[in-house]
Amino acid sequence: MNRIIKQGGKLYIEDGHQSREESLKKIKESSLWEIEAKKDTYLICKAVKY
Repeated sequence: MNRIIKQGGKLYIEDGHQSREESLKKIKESSLWEIEAKKDTYLICKAVKY
């Protein structure tokens, strides 16, 4: 996803088949996304472009 998203693009990740904690852990470990906002049922992430 990070390779095809435009700079400034957003990724919305809905709480679903894995826990919120597991989603947060994987996003932080990837170093490809920054968590921009945490909503009740989803996360909004911004692509980190180098």
